[in-house]
Amino acid sequence: MSTTKPKFNPAEDQHLATFFLHRDEQGCFLDIDTHLYHSSQHGFYMLEKKLQFWGGRCWENVSEADQFSDSSAPRRILTCPCRPLTAAQVIRLVIEENVPEEEGARDMALKALQNAGLGVALPGHD
Repeated sequence: MSTTKPKFNPAEDQHLATFFLHRDEQGCFLDIDTHLYHSSQHGFYMLEKKLQFWGGRCWENVSEADQFSDSSAPRRILTCPCRPLTAAQVIRLVIEENVPEEEGARDMALKALQNAGLGVALPGHD
């Protein structure tokens, strides 16, 4: 296994999908876009674009409601961390975000993954 961190390049890699995965305590979406990419050299990876502001003690994620508010923060940053994913993690991500919950469809799909030995957790989720 390589000990060097892969250098992902979203400008050259294939963009597969965009997900909006993150919500605050009130259920409002945070301003975090999650992009799924595939690199022929490094495989699948997730890029998350996060808008954050300095809350006085730490950096906090900005919700969509606060995104354009002048009072939300004098200092803002955009971070774009990348994380590698396995093929099984990609399948789980797509199921969790696209298969409906009605009549247990999502649970059945996730259970099928688990029964196949692919019940993997997503990085930064669960």
